[in-house]
Amino acid sequence: MHSIPAKHKQNAIRILQFLTFSKRPLRIEEAVDVIAVDTEGGQYFDPKRRMPNPYEISRYCSSLVVVVPAKDHSHDKGDKPMELRLAHFSIKEYLTSSRLQEDVAQHFQEVATQASIAAVCLAYLLHLNQNIPIEEIRKTFPLAQYSARYWMDHAAIAEGKDRKLQGFVEKLFYHHKNSYRNCYNLYRPDRPWDGEPKGEPASALYYASFGGLVNAVKYLLVNAGADVNVQGGEYSSALQAASQGGHEKIVELLLEAGADVNARGGKYGNAVYAASVQGHEKIVELLVKAGTNINAQGGEYGSALQAASQGGHEKIVELLVKAGTNVNAQGGEYGNAL
Repeated sequence: MHSIPAKHKQNAIRILQFLTFSKRPLRIEEAVDVIAVDTEGGQYFDPKRRMPNPYEISRYCSSLVVVVPAKDHSHDKGDKPMELRLAHFSIKEYLTSSRLQEDVAQHFQEVATQASIAAVCLAYLLHLNQNIPIEEIRKTFPLAQYSARYWMDHAAIAEGKDRKLQGFVEKLFYHHKNSYRNCYNLYRPDRPWDGEPKGEPASALYYASFGGLVNAVKYLLVNAGADVNVQGGEYSSALQAASQGGHEKIVELLLEAGADVNARGGKYGNAVYAASVQGHEKIVELLVKAGTNINAQGGEYGSALQAASQGGHEKIVELLVKAGTNVNAQGGEYGNAL
């Protein structure tokens, strides 16, 4: 690390951050765009900043990285894609350990690194604030798919602790409409199996709630005037999305903002069913206190009680029974809770 020339150190650190904490290996062309992103300037990305020879990217990190054939290339046509990887698993172990000197360690603390990666992904997406066909984006901007797929995962760990990152999130969710549309037409986090999303994306409040982005939810409710009961998405409402994901603080914020606790629709039918089937006891308790209809019918198992029973969530079953649920209700795949 200390032998890396000063002029290369910033790029080397960013590459190593991605390779240490990214959700999957990076293709060479993705890594090239990673270091071409400028999170500090007004123009977040300029194709002219790309390296002329992509394979020279490994030189930034000396012997710490290697270029290897991609393991999963079954759907690719033409030349075999190549990936940039850490040269050995012990490098990741070392970079995430407590043995680093302070001047290096500050760049690999988890929150700081996750914030850095999320900011790069968001800056890249914000550059796409244009009306561009999705297929053209995939061909012309190699990092777009990774950014759309994973930015929320990285941001959820750090969004409350990094103001610059929070600003990028607010821009994507509220100020850059085309960037937002392109992001969620590249990937719908509530429909990960859908490789070619169709139709308009759900609301920003919905996706922020689904992803557990507490500060983004606050911003959208307080500063952006988001409709807390707007419908859309696999889970139909922000409340159901947050409930199934176990995001307790967001459920509280949505209820305080007037979310309809008995709104119907979506994969689970209602929020209390979603929380019950996933075993989120505290959220079920919040929804019960807010006046949810615990006997509402719907979903694969018919009711929240059945959903909790089939999942073995004993505490939720006790909570629902104490709240007066109908233990003899019929319906769903198993007929009744027993």
